[in-house]
Amino acid sequence: MPYEIEFNRVLGKNKTWKIKLYALSTCAHCHHVMSYLKEHFIEYSYVFVDSLDRKIVKKLRADLQEKFGRVVSYPFLVVDDKKYIQGFIEAKYREMFNIE
Repeated sequence: MPYEIEFNRVLGKNKTWKIKLYALSTCAHCHHVMSYLKEHFIEYSYVFVDSLDRKIVKKLRADLQEKFGRVVSYPFLVVDDKKYIQGFIEAKYREMFNIE
């Protein structure tokens, strides 16, 4: 990626994964993801995509789509730069993070 994005970091006791959350500041599902991760003490980094320059967003979306083979919608959570979860379906988060 030929551009820099500054992520906000949320500290947590569980640092098992490297998590990047691409979210919109006005998105209820995005805020559900953030609350869920915090509730389970999972450390993550996030960026509100709607606060970025449009040209950067366009490149970012293209890069994520190329990497994961999926049209990007938010929330878009990347785990260890290999896996992703799109949207907020709690069962997918429980499975990804081994939460009972």
